Amino acid sequence: MSEFVIQIPSCIEFLFKIRCPINDSKNTLNFYRRKNMTKKIKMISVVFLTIAVSFQITGQESESADTIKPVAESEPESSVPSVDLAVDAATDYIWRGIDFYAGKFAVDEKDEGAFNMATSLMPSITFYAPVEGVSFNIWMAWAPLAREAEDGGLKYADEVDFTASYEFENKAGSFSSAFILYAYPMGSLASYSEIVFGYSAPVIFGPSISVAAADGIGGSTLFYSFGISHSIESGAISIEPGLSYNYWYFNDEQARSAIDGLLSYIDFSLPVSYAVSDKFSVGLSASFIYKMFAKDEDKTISIIDSSEIDKQKIKAAITLSAAYSF
Repeated sequence: MSEFVIQIPSCIEFLFKIRCPINDSKNTLNFYRRKNMTKKIKMISVVFLTIAVSFQITGQESESADTIKPVAESEPESSVPSVDLAVDAATDYIWRGIDFYAGKFAVDEKDEGAFNMATSLMPSITFYAPVEGVSFNIWMAWAPLAREAEDGGLKYADEVDFTASYEFENKAGSFSSAFILYAYPMGSLASYSEIVFGYSAPVIFGPSISVAAADGIGGSTLFYSFGISHSIESGAISIEPGLSYNYWYFNDEQARSAIDGLLSYIDFSLPVSYAVSDKFSVGLSASFIYKMFAKDEDKTISIIDSSEIDKQKIKAAITLSAAYSF
């Protein structure tokens, strides 16, 4: 578990993470396997893989029909392995509408607000395999402030994620899949895994959908995200505003409690990047989250009260980024 979206090094490293807030009441979460969620995950996997393979085959057949070359004239494409290094410095660690560093407010003896100056350093390294579309990523979140505080110490939020992903693109659009393992070095949470599938249409504003399934976070969860974005480029500068509607599904009280009962929220992000050279780039991103619906312990769904604006209805964060490709 990177919701504001950080553009560097790759959207798949951040779009597909599930997080839960860190505090004393949730540090001892255990992960329970459920047969019904396992069936859901298998069904989602089969559906997405079937669609992806059929689109890929259709695209390949179409391309083959358009251009037919003798075998002797064709030259196989080769993919050279490469490595990307990146580091982000964020004012807060927010993911999927949840402030992962909310404990900083308790340390400062303040009420939870929209902006949390907790600071998070997020280094990552991505290895691109010789096989096109295959990559492996290691990502870390580390809080340099308020680490040793007895109440809400952020050292318990330290996290290391391992991601194996595959992406491909054809005339039907862009398809992606990922397997993510979440680990917590301080032992505040048990490690758990997640599978994710995503699709982006090849039309204006690139409408996209992603589904993440995890048997963890205190229980079984599904996370859906529907988004649009548009890239504006001028020389070495690139701006890509994005808007998404995000929805949580959970089937038990433990999972509901782990994500503060949040059901849905809207996320607006505005990342700006500057290519210093062909291999080095820097960026600045702002993110604004508006929480919409929540579910209480009685399973009652309600609109989050506007009077809670100083607590959890709105969240905002700013991120500085730098990336280098070898």
